Amino acid sequence: MIKQISSKQNPIIKDAVKLADSKYAQAQGLFKVEGFHNLEMALLAGAVKTVFATKPVDSLPENIEQIIITEEILSKLKLDLGSKIYYLVRKADLYLIINECFTDFN
Repeated sequence: MIKQISSKQNPIIKDAVKLADSKYAQAQGLFKVEGFHNLEMALLAGAVKTVFATKPVDSLPENIEQIIITEEILSKLKLDLGSKIYYLVRKADLYLIINECFTDFN
């Protein structure tokens, strides 16, 4: 499912920005992540809830919510890694993603 949002005042964007507050993020059960490499691992773990990007990501499963945003909105969401993609991971699945990362090195 793909949506387009161009307003920083959109409730979805406001909620995503609030995830910078760790207490809010924990209450929502979400963790924000940035970058394509981490996205691949999170997708393999089935942990991705929503993807925010400046252009559609073709390889996403259809059950992942994809929100196309402006550069201005992206800058409001960013973790300062210089990526053009930002996404929300369900916190309960975070251990699984980290565990899979370490498994790759064994």
